[in-house]
Formats: sequence, C-alpha cells, structure tokens
Amino acid sequence: MLRKRLVMLFSAVVWTTATLCLGMFLLLNLLSNLPGISLGDLLPRL
Repeated sequence: MLRKRLVMLFSAVVWTTATLCLGMFLLLNLLSNLPGISLGDLLPRL
C-alpha cells in the first residue's frame, strides 16, 4: 500500500513539474515574440 502511495505521489510530482515547465516555456515564447504577432501566427509553430 505504501508503494502504491509513493507511485501516485511520484507521478503527481512529475505531472506538476512537466506542466510548470511547459507553461514557463510557452510563456517565454510568447514574451520573446514581437507584440505585433497574433495568436494565429503562433499556433502553427506549436
């Protein structure tokens, strides 16, 4: 039972870290682009 709880905790930490990294990456991408670029121009790159 302890092992199952550890696996759940580990997967939750991994998902949280991955989500935060992806969010920061996308935010930096948006901030580094020129203000004139619209969201429609960004979507094909993703």
